[in-house]
Amino acid sequence: MEHIGLLYRDIYKKRRSGELLVFDKRVKRTLLFSNGYLCAGWSTLADEKIGQILLKLKLIDYIHLSALHKISEKKIKFGEYLVSQGLVSRKNLNIALLHQIQRIFLMTFQMEGAQIKFEEKLPELPKEVFQLFLPPLIAKGIRSFFSPSAHSFIKDKDHPFKRSENIPVQLEPEEEKIFKEIDGKKSVDDISLITGKERRYVLKTLFLLYCTDSIDFKGEELKKEREEGEPLKEEIEKFYSSLNGKTSLKLMELENNYTEDELRERYFFLVKKFHPDRVRTLSNPELIKKCEEIFIRLTQAYKILSSPSSKTEEKLLIIEDKPSPELAEKKFSEAKGLLASGLIWDAILLLKEAVRINSGNPQYYLYLGKAQVKIPSMRREAEVSFLKSIEIEKWNPDAFLELGKLYLSEGMKMRAKSMLEKVLTLEPQNDEARELLDSIKFS
Repeated sequence: MEHIGLLYRDIYKKRRSGELLVFDKRVKRTLLFSNGYLCAGWSTLADEKIGQILLKLKLIDYIHLSALHKISEKKIKFGEYLVSQGLVSRKNLNIALLHQIQRIFLMTFQMEGAQIKFEEKLPELPKEVFQLFLPPLIAKGIRSFFSPSAHSFIKDKDHPFKRSENIPVQLEPEEEKIFKEIDGKKSVDDISLITGKERRYVLKTLFLLYCTDSIDFKGEELKKEREEGEPLKEEIEKFYSSLNGKTSLKLMELENNYTEDELRERYFFLVKKFHPDRVRTLSNPELIKKCEEIFIRLTQAYKILSSPSSKTEEKLLIIEDKPSPELAEKKFSEAKGLLASGLIWDAILLLKEAVRINSGNPQYYLYLGKAQVKIPSMRREAEVSFLKSIEIEKWNPDAFLELGKLYLSEGMKMRAKSMLEKVLTLEPQNDEARELLDSIKFS
């Protein structure tokens, strides 16, 4: 059965008017809506009657409540009777009615499996009419009870995007962190990794945002993107298979007498066409890696062809599969400088090239992981890089420290604790590891 939050979203979004019945064997709750606003509500449950609400708010006492039997045969509501007798003020009655409506509305979120009937009409509104804005109430209801039907609806949705930066609900701090990461490109898993929140909490927040009409999901758009990505995939495979054994000129598809403008234009055309970000939505890790390799080779060729000091013969050299260890060290040194300057992608590309040239250097993998961890969608790759560094050099505390920090940022405290303890075994004076370990123990 469809979650009631989806109906409330529809009522709010389309400014619908009508009467809603939500009922099961135990209770029947009725809510009236006008132009998308909640106006009135009542319930068959004793605790949700106006008398009990007034009593809970300490606006009347049990003596006043006992007056209920005096009006059983009169056509007058209990609240109106109390006002007419001067036992409660009109202001306090309205406060209680407001609490009553909100309580009845919020309790409908907990009626999983109940019958839901909405009749579109202009309802006969009672004397005490309110106009309650729905989004804050919807948010409160979802926060209090994230039901199986809500989870079932949201679990297969992905790549959320904002309908607007100005949303109709006040978010809690942790929800705000999740909202800030929504851009239509990040997946639910990406958002979970970045914010360090469990996937279920992220889904709950996304459902809250969806039901308040603050976000939507790509759905058909994403499907279309993937379908359109098939021709691109073929081009990538074809270009990648022709990388090895080509000169820089051949790779760029230029003639010997090329101009600087022709080189620049060709380079930016190819880089834009085969950029890794273009294929991230296709959920194909192998294709992303091939694009990264193409990116590296194109950048390498561009530097050779654009360098004023490079010899003519250099422009005709084949880009070799296994350049020298000295070249790997040079790329590693350049990458560290780029990383320090915040040029993460450039650093990653150089580090991957260094690893390709010399796969036995643990420092290359360590710094590759440090760079990858800064890109939300590459954190899993960062973990692999750190583990590879540890595999090569088991006594280096730096890789254990970085891996521990990664696990801690993802909320994996037990794994983080294990890594940080290994750091202190190898380097007892490591203050950073000790502070992080203490933060886990005291959290």
